[in-house]
Amino acid sequence: ARVPDALRGDGILVVASSSEPDADALRKVAAAALKELGIEAGDALHVSTGTAIPETATGKPVRRTLSEEFVAARSPIVTALPEQKSSTPTNGGVLGFVQRSFPGQEVGKNATFESLGGDSLGYIQFSLGFEKRFGALPSGWESLTVEQLERSVSDGRGGFWRHLESATLGRAFFMICIVALHLGTFMYSSNFGAAYFLFMLAGYSVSRFQWPEISRTGKVWTLLGTVSRVAVPSVLMIVAMQLWTRHFELKPLLLISNFFDPRQYHVAYFYFSEIYMQLLLIVAAIFSFRRVREMFRKWPMLCSTALLVASIAASHEIELYWDTNYLFHRTPHWCAWAFASGMVMASAAGRSLTIRALALAIVGIATVNHFGFTSAAYYVGGACAVLLFMPELTVPLPVKTVVGEIAGSSMFMYLSHAQVRNLVTRLFHAPMPWVSLICAIGFGVLYARCYGWAEATAREFAGRHWNWPGKRTPPAPAHT
Repeated sequence: ARVPDALRGDGILVVASSSEPDADALRKVAAAALKELGIEAGDALHVSTGTAIPETATGKPVRRTLSEEFVAARSPIVTALPEQKSSTPTNGGVLGFVQRSFPGQEVGKNATFESLGGDSLGYIQFSLGFEKRFGALPSGWESLTVEQLERSVSDGRGGFWRHLESATLGRAFFMICIVALHLGTFMYSSNFGAAYFLFMLAGYSVSRFQWPEISRTGKVWTLLGTVSRVAVPSVLMIVAMQLWTRHFELKPLLLISNFFDPRQYHVAYFYFSEIYMQLLLIVAAIFSFRRVREMFRKWPMLCSTALLVASIAASHEIELYWDTNYLFHRTPHWCAWAFASGMVMASAAGRSLTIRALALAIVGIATVNHFGFTSAAYYVGGACAVLLFMPELTVPLPVKTVVGEIAGSSMFMYLSHAQVRNLVTRLFHAPMPWVSLICAIGFGVLYARCYGWAEATAREFAGRHWNWPGKRTPPAPAHT
């Protein structure tokens, strides 16, 4: 890991989780390896043995945390330049771009997408905006510091061909399937299933983007931030529709409409968003226990599998006492297995072929248990296989841009597609399902862009004038 050095600017830290070999032996081996690379590190080489190495959900070492712990432990000895922080965006460069992406927060050179509370909702828009301005992002960029991202820009990465993540493609594809089904454009499956894969992606994203920060700090504020980012646009849309129709309904405004008979609502309610937020709150409650975090840190795949089994068992027991058929099973306990399945896949991502095959088998069994051998199971199972074994696809830049825009605006497309259909029907005096689908996609992208601009402006204003909802400084690292 890279650490600050008063003389050279950068030093090298070598950490071993085992106490053998001892520090002197480790130093000799590390110095010899560096010498082969043409580097004479001298006293800029630091070693540590018997140290717990923090890892991401996919088993990768979190070097940034090791560097921060090293600086904190040796601050009387190692002198580093103070990190410049500012809640006021700079004019240009990567730092300015990140500050504008997280308005109202203090963003410095050591900040990362993860430490700033980034999630799947902001991941796609951030990556699209970054690549449009600076060129292609390196793999695993979400855990890189601003300074490291700046160096990746200087590497001149770019070109016509780009890496498109399968998770992004799956999110765009299945949201189009859901919208097309609701608009009567086409039926992708006789027993559906797209919403469950999106819940899988939600669990996958939590483990990938947010769990590293939760594990590092012991705080679940990043999950609560995602809940707020879903709740605000959902409530605003419901308020707008109720004002337009002059018909007041309380339960949709409280985001609990999925727990009551859907036939009593006459304006707008968004049960998918409600279930998504409820699942996030449940996971936040689970991760708020230190012992649970320690277990997930040591055995991520085993614990995710245990959570999946517990979700299936809990759903079965709850249905014995509360038959949710009249709700069309639009409840968090009915969908929790999908969320946990996503966490299983995230814990296996990037690991050996055997581990990924095991994860696919576990998720496949859960999928067949829920759907049986039906078209929905084939759709979901196939998408899971692609996610595990083809995490990235190489596509032309325009294709990545289009898919990214659709995936990044999927929530807004979901919130507005029914209203777009009604408008198209009034204009053409007929349903026009294909026209409705195209218009719903286009309006969803426009809606997402406008809302993103309005939210950034409001957050920046609030952070500058009221210091709330947060000139939030990323929490200090939790030392092992």
